Amino acid sequence: MKTKCSEKTRPGDQAQIEPAVCKLAAVPNGAAGIRVEQYLIFFLVCIVSLTFFHAPGTSDVNIWGAWINNARQMGIVNGYAANGRDYPPLSTVILFMVFKASDFLHINAFSGFKLSLFIFLVFSSLLFAVWSKDVTLASVLLLSLVMNSMALGYLDIYFAPALIIAFWALEKEKLTLAMVFFILSCMIKWQPLILAPFIALYGLKRENIKDLKGADLKRLFLSAGLPCLGAVFLFPWIFGSEIFRAFNRATSHAYLSGNALNFNWILTHFLHVFSPERFGPLKNGLAEYIMTKDVSITLLPRFLFFAFYAATLLMFFKQKKTFANLVLFSLSGYLAYCIFNTGVHENHFFLACILVIMLYWTDRSHLRTLLAVVVCANLNLFIFYGIRGDGLPFNRVIGVDLALIISIVNVIFFFMVFSSAVKIFRDRRWEISRCPSV
Repeated sequence: MKTKCSEKTRPGDQAQIEPAVCKLAAVPNGAAGIRVEQYLIFFLVCIVSLTFFHAPGTSDVNIWGAWINNARQMGIVNGYAANGRDYPPLSTVILFMVFKASDFLHINAFSGFKLSLFIFLVFSSLLFAVWSKDVTLASVLLLSLVMNSMALGYLDIYFAPALIIAFWALEKEKLTLAMVFFILSCMIKWQPLILAPFIALYGLKRENIKDLKGADLKRLFLSAGLPCLGAVFLFPWIFGSEIFRAFNRATSHAYLSGNALNFNWILTHFLHVFSPERFGPLKNGLAEYIMTKDVSITLLPRFLFFAFYAATLLMFFKQKKTFANLVLFSLSGYLAYCIFNTGVHENHFFLACILVIMLYWTDRSHLRTLLAVVVCANLNLFIFYGIRGDGLPFNRVIGVDLALIISIVNVIFFFMVFSSAVKIFRDRRWEISRCPSV
């Protein structure tokens, strides 16, 4: 072990090394050991994710195969229109590229698809590692997304690299670059759009309407508005009106809860219990998703979503526009969507996992929030689909459907995140009241 000694010795004295003067400089060697351990952990998590390479995934994987066939037979644009689904166009583009790469590598389409999920998963985590310089936290990110991607075969991982780059650019105040990659993420899956108002307010850097100046709006338009305007014209020009129809489908689902364990799953359970003549009874104690557009049922959850989302957005507007605040309030707003909006599916918590890990990186006091979001997001997937995509091999009912219990816990966790946002808002108001110039 190396030593680092002080030169504070008297002339003629022997180089007596005393504990207070000479310290063991174990930090460099120790730091190197920590780095090696971090990289080994990251490597092991990659190996864990590969163990799901042959997992069949949910029935959605068959849908992705149909999309590939449509693109192969009719071309990307016509194939996307033939899909007739609720996804943006770049998901089809990526799947078609996966098919072409599989042909080039002489592997079957399923293996090519799983390989693409693994590459996007590892690449997303590496991007975060380079940005945060925290390999251990990058390993946590990777592990938190394995179930969604490698095990169950959802496409959410495809937008993760673009979203991470977008938030990196936001942190570095590179708004134009951030918007380009944010738009790309939205064109793969619609869910990132929910964050758009928070990003717009972050770009304004103002806490009051009266503080807005023409220069602020001009700067925001040039740096963020022009990329958005370009996307509004570019993507419909390439893919036609189908992109608008897909967006309409995505925002008009009849699912009360699409297997998302949230407030609406609680409603789903109790509708089976108290209105079995209309929605059917519990089956062996299990609730199943309900499709309805009855306003008397959907009005309350939609009102709660808009109320909490609008409140979070307003609090962020009246808040300092730090990157940490952007992530926290974005997480609160996005969870308001996940917990209360109708039509939410089990995989939509994916984006919340990315946000909460960013949040923990900016503020280590949010460890409990990190654990809550990551565990609940993956437990939601596991409860319905197991680790292969074909469901649990056993009954999840232990006196009561455990999905109901988890849903209640998820609602409680939302209020914990929302209360954190409220606390920061109140602290800021108190700060301004004490010193208006801050």
